[in-house]
Amino acid sequence: MDPPLVQINNQPPLIRIPTNLTYNMDSSPPLPEQWPDDSELDLPSIRPLLHDEKTGATTLARAMVRRLNDNKVKFPDSSHKSFWPVKLFDHLFDCDISRLVGELFEKGHLPSHGNMSPSSSLQHWTRVVRGAHDTPISGYRRIFALLILVDKGNHLAEFIKAGVDDSYLPFNTRTVKEPVRGALDAAFPLKEWDSQVKLDLVISKYQWDLTVRYIGLPTASSEVCTVEVDANSIHRPWYRTYPAASTASNIQTDEDTTAHDRTRGGTYGFVHQVKIHPWQHNFNPILESVRRL
Repeated sequence: MDPPLVQINNQPPLIRIPTNLTYNMDSSPPLPEQWPDDSELDLPSIRPLLHDEKTGATTLARAMVRRLNDNKVKFPDSSHKSFWPVKLFDHLFDCDISRLVGELFEKGHLPSHGNMSPSSSLQHWTRVVRGAHDTPISGYRRIFALLILVDKGNHLAEFIKAGVDDSYLPFNTRTVKEPVRGALDAAFPLKEWDSQVKLDLVISKYQWDLTVRYIGLPTASSEVCTVEVDANSIHRPWYRTYPAASTASNIQTDEDTTAHDRTRGGTYGFVHQVKIHPWQHNFNPILESVRRL
């Protein structure tokens, strides 16, 4: 039997593919459009929240759901993973907190606070939800967003009463303890969510998208930048900039590395080049100083 032939364009047929055409070929598919650098990226423009019966935005909360979902950031190395970077979420959500809280207050889902007037009560609840600006994890903004995304925003008061603020996220729905248990039971009663699986799905669908770790420089120059990522997290705040080598034997050294493989191997592990979304870190001043060298 004659050996198979290979023909490239209109060239003469070849009995075998020349080595120089296969050397360093990577079987991994090329990555789609990648995240831009900070200098190329502006936060999206947003319009005031409006009721729109045609799109299903019958409340301000539903309009916020649409705004959030329309502006999620997709991971270049995945067709289904997406999340809200810290800066993006703050931009999309914070400007309308008072209106969203006002909608709950008008519908009676937030009570008057003490002897305060309605306007003073509304200001009080807005401050509670917004939290302190100088504290990274404060208030109930992500709790509120999570409840809105699963159509349970009217149960925000139970979380505030229980003191279950953003610092409790992400929830481990398998080992839920008080006070989280009570707040979740109020929002997701057993008659509606009759199995643990349903609770896992409805919470996990969004909570990880809201809690991707922000990577910041240490406050002191002598400290090492350490990032703790929950073992159950479905997201890492970065992606590999080049396809991974298919086997350990493909790991290359500095001398023979190519643009298709930025992996370095050693006795104790591997180092990969990754890219962090510019809205998810504060390294930009350092990166700019390096570019100017």
